[in-house]
Amino acid sequence: LRAGIILLLADDRLSVAQTAEHLATSENTVRKWRDRFAERGIRGLLDLLRPGRPEQYGPEMRLRVLACATSAPPPGASAWTHPLIAAHLAGTGISPDTVGRILTEADLHPHKVRGWLNRLDNEQFWTLAAAVCDLYLRPPTDGVVLSIDEKTGIRAKSRRYPEHAVGPGQAARREFEYVRHGTVSILAAMN
Repeated sequence: LRAGIILLLADDRLSVAQTAEHLATSENTVRKWRDRFAERGIRGLLDLLRPGRPEQYGPEMRLRVLACATSAPPPGASAWTHPLIAAHLAGTGISPDTVGRILTEADLHPHKVRGWLNRLDNEQFWTLAAAVCDLYLRPPTDGVVLSIDEKTGIRAKSRRYPEHAVGPGQAARREFEYVRHGTVSILAAMN
């Protein structure tokens, strides 16, 4: 944003108001960075020192956290978690909370996964799909139609602590921790 302000104002074609509108910011912001740049040059675009505790982890540690979160998780883990990243970087003394703040600042969510399907778009697929849809819409009168699907990789888990039953004026309570027992593959058939 700061560099954009300076570049747009450098041509003298845009006014402060037009620059602010173009960058979706306020005119005061444009004036502030224009004046700082005029006084100090490029150094004027940097943040000023602020009061408070000095930064404990610099850019190198942030890059290590981001590199860890964007790599494949260790064997046995389905995704990186804040505690898992902190444990992986144990020699640095970084906490899971700090890992979480670094990932939030980078807008990185290693636990979220979106899937996609690579399928060749061929005419035979659409012919077969139409036949299956027709079978569901118009099942034979002298037969049974079963839909069978496989659900793979369902985590088999149990709660670590028992659930607290619902009480008057209080909802049931469930502790979030669980114990993993591997995975289950289920075949389901529906009439």
